Amino acid sequence: MNDEVRTDYDEARIDYHSELQVVRTATVKEVAYQGRLLTLLNRREHGARRGLIISGDRTTGKTTALRQLGRLHELRVRQRSGEGQRIPVVYVTAPPKGSPRKLALEFARFLNTSRPSPHATTPPTSRIPSVRC
Repeated sequence: MNDEVRTDYDEARIDYHSELQVVRTATVKEVAYQGRLLTLLNRREHGARRGLIISGDRTTGKTTALRQLGRLHELRVRQRSGEGQRIPVVYVTAPPKGSPRKLALEFARFLNTSRPSPHATTPPTSRIPSVRC
């Protein structure tokens, strides 16, 4: 193969491998179920929102399950409401030695918005169920 054909071939391989299917393990199923339940409960919620904590040993699929939940939720919302002027599902990595403020900065960076006020506070964490993987 010449260089141009090889580059196109490599790009096609990378595209193929980046779209591998997620295996629906027990962890993925449970996180998807609990996440879907919480999004339904939050539809009419005013004020504090319900949250979800995912905990478990290393390499049990917590991050994969959470990414899959975000993907499924994003697809459902798009299907229901179209593209429009809405904020998409956001996935950010928690910064080292993270704090609520550092996490807010990561969200602002992802959404390309202005930085939050130095006096910004975080909402109370009430009614947060836990899923043990």
